Amino acid sequence: MWISRRVGAAPDRCFFIDGTAANVTAARDAGMTGFHYRQLDELRAALAQLPNQ
Repeated sequence: MWISRRVGAAPDRCFFIDGTAANVTAARDAGMTGFHYRQLDELRAALAQLPNQ
């Protein structure tokens, strides 16, 4: 995916957040961790699960 190249990170190091399920699926297919945003509390919980690196 172009965004991982633009920020200089491998896709498996990217956390992609979007409100459209098809975009999240595309990010996952490209090797990123994808999160389908619906509610802030769900996003906070998902971010809390990420490793600190």
